[in-house]
Amino acid sequence: MQEELKREYTMSDADLLQRADLLAISIARDSAAFATRAVDAPRIALMTDARDAFDDYPTDVELLGDVSDKTQTKDGIRRNVEIAVRTIRNMAEIQFKDLRKYKTFGFEGITELTDNDLYRATKRVLRVATANKTALANQGLTDANLAAFTTLNTSFDDAIDTAHEAVELRDVATQERITLGNELWKNMSELASIGKSLFADTDPARYNDYVLNDSPSAPAGPTVYTGTVPGEADLTIATVTYKAGRGITFTNTGDSTMELSLRVVADAPSGTPVQLSPGGVQMRTMADLNGNPAATILVMTNLLESMGTYSVSVGG
Repeated sequence: MQEELKREYTMSDADLLQRADLLAISIARDSAAFATRAVDAPRIALMTDARDAFDDYPTDVELLGDVSDKTQTKDGIRRNVEIAVRTIRNMAEIQFKDLRKYKTFGFEGITELTDNDLYRATKRVLRVATANKTALANQGLTDANLAAFTTLNTSFDDAIDTAHEAVELRDVATQERITLGNELWKNMSELASIGKSLFADTDPARYNDYVLNDSPSAPAGPTVYTGTVPGEADLTIATVTYKAGRGITFTNTGDSTMELSLRVVADAPSGTPVQLSPGGVQMRTMADLNGNPAATILVMTNLLESMGTYSVSVGG
């Protein structure tokens, strides 16, 4: 397995670009001094070209938007697949009093399956329905229904692949962005080191122009969200940066049954929600709640009619 790349700087990408601009201005001002260290235009261009390459590369916000769009499309098709399965299930329940025949469809738990497993299970439903289409015709099943359902399930399979490819593209782009940022940081560090050496004993003000200040900040503490949710309602409580191992502690502080989910789209349920009775406390990682890196929206759902209250602590 290829080792994951690590950023060699701790400032934000935006701050890195701004610092590169300021460094280029300082070097241009002090070009005569830098010439004594064999720093010429081609050497400076290594840094400015690295800066341009980094600045021109797509940001994570752009790629995350693409992941979100494709995931939303896939989830919409999945809902239609589930509706089609439910329709055939009802036909089979009524038509086949023989439980053994009904069980060959494999309906139990089908809507709880992962996307890939649901696609395969739906193919089984289609095969069994096709084999029994004469009997199911009594419930209104037609060849046109089966053809449309087959097309829908194929579209679902394609949408799964497309969403997965978008996630993979984002992962690859993240590594490439780190590579470009590290290259820029390396060039900046070398030139800044030369600048400090040139002015350490002669000009404190200019020396400070070459101090990059890449000191790591103190780790961020947890952020706590509290509030109320009306009966049988959803509430978006926060949008958070996705980190697979980031801890989230959910406390049900009220008298209703509450459910916390991490979603890609606020009004489209996804992932593996955690449900709590009054007074309950559970801790999950973001990966536990949703394995999709595009999932950044925390949604609290009140499952009962009475008002509910909650406390959610999100680690740094």
